[in-house]
Amino acid sequence: MTTAVVSAAVTAAVGGVIYGVLAPQTGHGGATSTAAASATRPSGTGPTTPDDYTPVYRHRTLSLKNYNYDFDLRAGAVSGSETAWSVGTDAGGDGDGAFEIQPLTDIYVIPGKAVPTAGQCAAKATHHPRDDRLHFAQAPPGSTFCLRDTTSGDIAVFTVIDVDHGNHATTGDITCYRRRR
Repeated sequence: MTTAVVSAAVTAAVGGVIYGVLAPQTGHGGATSTAAASATRPSGTGPTTPDDYTPVYRHRTLSLKNYNYDFDLRAGAVSGSETAWSVGTDAGGDGDGAFEIQPLTDIYVIPGKAVPTAGQCAAKATHHPRDDRLHFAQAPPGSTFCLRDTTSGDIAVFTVIDVDHGNHATTGDITCYRRRR
């Protein structure tokens, strides 16, 4: 009896260690932990995967008072003017409001409520070249879209919390990843 109990305990412990080494480490929304994943793969090798991104900041809630402000995606802050990589708002050509997308930025609206990894965003955004705007109706509160800087490969995951069609204000939850080079 004692041998069977000890044998079961050893098997469970070994199984747990093997699972801990082989299973993906997940964080918020099931995203693979880049720290755990990068420890097992040399930097700069292989195709673009979630392992190729380092979080700059996560789930930063930012608000624009109106269309005179921009989200500075790299800094994770609100700016009074466009920055090297930013998103603002405007009337969208129909007066109902839109996110204004800078040149050299690809964008992809995630269907449903999925929270994508940086690698998933990069793969999807690459196949959906930028448009100069994303209308509020295309990305209502609760929706998520990915932005990919085509010059650096950096990724921003933007979840819309609220939009105002009157003054084109918006609030979003933004996570930014830097692509390792």
